[in-house]
Amino acid sequence: MAESLKRGQEYNPSLETSHAGSQPNKRMRTSGVTDGSDRNGISSPPSKSKSKAYHEDGNLVIVAGDVAFKVHRGLLTGRSNIFRDMFVVGSQLSCGETFDGCPVVRVSESEEYMAIFLKCLYGYMWPHPLHDEKPFRIALKCSHKYQVYTLRRQFLDKLSENYPTDLATFDEMNNVPQPLGLNKAFTRLLPVIFEVEALWLAPAGLYNLFLVEDKLEIDQLPGNILLKFYRVSALLSTEFPKFIQNAVVREYRYHACCNGKWSDMHSEIATDLLEPEIIACMSPLLLPLFLETLPITKKLCQRCFTELEESIKEYRNDMWSKLPKLFDIGESWEELLKLKESQDES
Repeated sequence: MAESLKRGQEYNPSLETSHAGSQPNKRMRTSGVTDGSDRNGISSPPSKSKSKAYHEDGNLVIVAGDVAFKVHRGLLTGRSNIFRDMFVVGSQLSCGETFDGCPVVRVSESEEYMAIFLKCLYGYMWPHPLHDEKPFRIALKCSHKYQVYTLRRQFLDKLSENYPTDLATFDEMNNVPQPLGLNKAFTRLLPVIFEVEALWLAPAGLYNLFLVEDKLEIDQLPGNILLKFYRVSALLSTEFPKFIQNAVVREYRYHACCNGKWSDMHSEIATDLLEPEIIACMSPLLLPLFLETLPITKKLCQRCFTELEESIKEYRNDMWSKLPKLFDIGESWEELLKLKESQDES
């Protein structure tokens, strides 16, 4: 079961994923080829695509659904071994079928998927992961499936700007107001992170679910991802109360200088921040920062306030460092970043 959890179910589970330490799928030679024939073995004639992905000077036609895209064999084979192998095997499967004077290769992708992918491959469009979430997701999935590694790497580099691997970057992101609806894009991109095996982005992606206000959006995720999130959510629900016990109760017992103020702080926190309903809807990493904003906190002497700040910092760093293991993605951030480096070298 642990192995299956590391894979993450995707909306279109045609691609295998793997756990941390693996490489992207290698040499899926014919997985995208279809012969395009009906039950009588007769291929239905395609129609010409009206998109930029139909090149009049092309020398090969890719048919997705019932739409033809005229492309340049050399460009596609130079970017992808999968395309190179598909063109060889696909030409045999199409039994000499031609369109507009060019040999035809039929693929299993829809017209929409192939149009977006080819336009990205040719450089006609560059979708933003959050503002153009659907085309970005499609292009990333296809670049992974067809092993167009340079394109895949560019998409993942852009995606990494919103899925940090260190706490400092996470804090910088949360200090900037996010546009309305942005969390929905974060949520919908999460399954594809697992599908394309970019597991170093997964801990932050899963953690971002704590920040999603529309819980119905979360419930649309695949079951394996939901299981990861709700299991960790339950585990972390006890961490903040433990921190309060260690960092606040301990201090008002041992610091005579601010004994009464620590006690008042604990009473205020118990009233406002320790209710289960509040903890359940708050971000575990952001919740401790509220302590620094409480009026009673600002009445502490400089030594006590500094000790509280250090306790909060230690608590948050420790929680961040444990996210990969808590979500059952990898043993550490270091392990996941080594996975990224190994994939970048491919």
